Amino acid sequence: MRWVRRLSLRLRAALRRPQVEREMEAELAEHLECETQELIGLGVPPAEARRRAAASMGRMDSIKEQCRDSRGTVAWEQLKQDISYGARLLAKNRSFSAMALATMALGIGSTTAVFSLVDAVLIRPLPFPAPQRLFFADVGMRGPFDILRTNSRLAGYAGPSGRARLQYDGPGVARAREGL
Repeated sequence: MRWVRRLSLRLRAALRRPQVEREMEAELAEHLECETQELIGLGVPPAEARRRAAASMGRMDSIKEQCRDSRGTVAWEQLKQDISYGARLLAKNRSFSAMALATMALGIGSTTAVFSLVDAVLIRPLPFPAPQRLFFADVGMRGPFDILRTNSRLAGYAGPSGRARLQYDGPGVARAREGL
């Protein structure tokens, strides 16, 4: 249940920052006043007591920064600052903003199109009850040119009918001989 309490305090610090800042400043002022009253009770003059109390506490800015860091909302504050800075820069350079937006839209659109194609072709199964029965060819030990040649009416269109051997006759000279 401690994490619920911490989370609620962080949300309060992030969403109600002005109120939390006022409460922090009031509490630090109260600590300073208590320290001053304690020194006055010891017999120190009031002006000297305030100076000593402030010196013993340290710099108020650094104490406030430590309190803000301990809330755990530094990342949230930095994100808000970065977003507002980016928005100001984009509003200042409108032509750059339009080009950046167009580039991002083109990139996101092309990525979506390619993924849709890959998903439809490669990832999802074919919409047939038995896709392995769609095509069956008994090729055996013959190659694709032999199948084309035997099933064709034109005998010479599938490739050369004989085999050629290369004969090496020296540097840069190679001759082909028909037959085996």
